[in-house]
Amino acid sequence: MNFSKKYLIFFFVLFLSYKSYTTNFTSFMGIPFGISKDKVCKMMIEKGWILKNPLSLNDYYFSGRQYAGKDIQLITISFDYDDNFNSVRIEFINIPEDTNEVFNAIINKYNFKQSGKAKYITEDSNFSIINGGDYIFIEDLRKTQKPKNNTNIISTIETDI
Repeated sequence: MNFSKKYLIFFFVLFLSYKSYTTNFTSFMGIPFGISKDKVCKMMIEKGWILKNPLSLNDYYFSGRQYAGKDIQLITISFDYDDNFNSVRIEFINIPEDTNEVFNAIINKYNFKQSGKAKYITEDSNFSIINGGDYIFIEDLRKTQKPKNNTNIISTIETDI
């Protein structure tokens, strides 16, 4: 085997091992995106977070703990039209230092790619993360993405008219 083939094989194996060690982003603090309000609330309370607004329809506010070892002012968890966990906003007490440190750790751990000035998305485009200076905003994009085949939507609309 010649010298260039050995290097090609080495880099291919190195790439495969890198891909196997990267972690897919699917949850926040072990709470999967897409689960119901009741499950999110129960899991956050079990983790020791304090629910601030039990009567809110669209958002749950939690406080009283740390995230990634940093003191938190407030965590806002929002839900989509089906009442499933859709996004989270993490507000830090020590800003912008903690915000930047945790933001950079998340985008590096989960291999987010830049998609705007302060917006990053996962490789599969299922999640976005934004550094807002005093907060981090993470959103599940799976339900908000446009369908790849619009002809089915048009034909469905026409048959319903």
